[in-house]
Amino acid sequence: MIRLRRMVEDMKRMRKVGSNYASITVAPEPSAPTEVNFRTLESGYCSLTVDGVNTCDDTYGVEAVLYDCYKQKEVATFRVDKYQRASGVNLKSDQVVNNRFYGVKTRAYVLDGTTRIYSDWSDMSYAGSKMNSIAPSQKNKQITLKWKEVKGATNYSIYISKSKNRGYKRVVTTQNLSQKIKKYNGKALKSDTSYYVKVVANYHKGGDIYKVSSVAKRVTIG
Repeated sequence: MIRLRRMVEDMKRMRKVGSNYASITVAPEPSAPTEVNFRTLESGYCSLTVDGVNTCDDTYGVEAVLYDCYKQKEVATFRVDKYQRASGVNLKSDQVVNNRFYGVKTRAYVLDGTTRIYSDWSDMSYAGSKMNSIAPSQKNKQITLKWKEVKGATNYSIYISKSKNRGYKRVVTTQNLSQKIKKYNGKALKSDTSYYVKVVANYHKGGDIYKVSSVAKRVTIG
């Protein structure tokens, strides 16, 4: 539906022909995106997918605003005039760094000549950028795990498993940047046994928890 502001603009653009008026066709306003997802979020680069936009001919552009959860402010705006899901919406910027939580909001638009006709903004979506490597070590049948701060994170959950890809058990959730692990499944760590450990950074917002995980690292108990 064309909003009141567009209707007023359209009336101003009508031209008189004899005793009649002929209106100029104006592109209707698109609907707001209903789903926005980070596809890539790492140092220097951000890529998004946007879904749920309705337009007359399914051709539209997308504008996105990136929000830094640590700085608590908008840090970049980027757009693409002809959005294609396969390509996404992409930003190359030094405002995007590893170990940080970001939010993004988007709106769709159609072009009426050189004028952009915008939808409402989408809800904000949040994600953590790529985490730097963690640094586990072992001594006296315990693992010491250290990691760098993830800016904007509320806390960190530490996990351990005997398999790289499954079976992880949460050890603790902490606000510290290091943790000692002495047990797995309630039992002391065993000599000559390999374990995998990882850190998950958590960002709490509006009752939801957004997560980003480090790559799991293997540690063998001597």
